[in-house]
Amino acid sequence: MTLTFGGRVQARQLIAWKQSFQPLAVAELTDEDRRILEVNQRARLAEVVQKHCSAVLKAITQHKWAFPFNTPVDTARFPDYPRVIATPMDFSTIRVRQDSGFYRDPKEWWADIMLVFSNAKRYNAPGSDCHLMAQTLQEVSEEKYEKLIAPRLAEEAAATLRDEVVLKKRRAEVVNAAISEAMDAQCAILFNLMALHAAIREAKALASSLCEPLTLEEKQALAATIQGLPTSQLESIVAFVASRHPPSVSQSEAQPGGGGSGGGAVPSRKVQLNLGRYDPLLLRQLQHLVSTCTAAQQQQAAQAQGLQPGPLPPLRLPQGKPRA
Repeated sequence: MTLTFGGRVQARQLIAWKQSFQPLAVAELTDEDRRILEVNQRARLAEVVQKHCSAVLKAITQHKWAFPFNTPVDTARFPDYPRVIATPMDFSTIRVRQDSGFYRDPKEWWADIMLVFSNAKRYNAPGSDCHLMAQTLQEVSEEKYEKLIAPRLAEEAAATLRDEVVLKKRRAEVVNAAISEAMDAQCAILFNLMALHAAIREAKALASSLCEPLTLEEKQALAATIQGLPTSQLESIVAFVASRHPPSVSQSEAQPGGGGSGGGAVPSRKVQLNLGRYDPLLLRQLQHLVSTCTAAQQQQAAQAQGLQPGPLPPLRLPQGKPRA
């Protein structure tokens, strides 16, 4: 809900707005949060490679049928090997890569292990000793993978999921705190605004009570003076009254009497000011403004005639009422 300050906002609307807010259980992760997740995940996967994959590789290479695959194929003895096998692989190469941190994920390590066996079965005909040795050793490797490595990968996936949930909850706490802080700030602004409106109303009421009311003769004189003002000054008077007491200004379109031949008559605007509805403060302000307009009008006329005008009339300060 967005609060607007046009008009008077009721306190119950503010309370309903705050009560309708539902705190977020989780929130979307930021780029920094995702970077943290990725760093933690890479660290756990690297540990699986260095600890568990290393143990599996050691067990495989110690198998009695692992010797053909422990070192690279001698292309001098098998010159056609490069034409048959596009990507050679052996256990010693895997060990070097493993020890140097080449593998960032156990899946990369396992792909090279499987490449050793697929190359051997591709180059050696089915039924040959090397083909059978590769097939048997592959089955042994798969068994060890499922027993030693797959559970570690499942644990890592669960840890990553837990980290993500924790970060989302932590991010939600940050978002909720920011929303709550913004709500409190808007509430403070609203209450200050309401207090300001109350202070303004009180100040206006006090100022009005201290102003001497206009007599009937003064009101009649003020009305007559306003009617005699030129259009430009009359518009300023109307704008001033409308800004302080909008309901008391009424406007209507009036057609000028009589119409000549030719184009249609242009409508004029009729403005009515009800001086009887104004409090003493507004009437005194209006009286001073009209006096200023009249003095300015007289000054312009004097300047046009080459005369030296007198000073503008001073503001008539309100007189305090005697207190009982």
